[in-house]
Amino acid sequence: MKKTFKIGEYAVGGIIKVQYLEDKEIIVVEFLDYFTKEIVLSHSFNTNQLLEMEFFIEDNCTSYWADKITNYVKSKL
Repeated sequence: MKKTFKIGEYAVGGIIKVQYLEDKEIIVVEFLDYFTKEIVLSHSFNTNQLLEMEFFIEDNCTSYWADKITNYVKSKL
């Protein structure tokens, strides 16, 4: 699963890309620059670290988007 959220000024860089590597059960969260699409921040989590993932996203964007993205990831697991 791979999903890109174009958020704009409410997130660091403006774009959040979430990728789930099913064979390794790892979730990769990347904050990308809105114009160049280069990685600004990146972190990977195991599937049992969803709360840590939500805190990482919330530290770098609004709590609204952190909740939306976390709920999306939970629905796809």
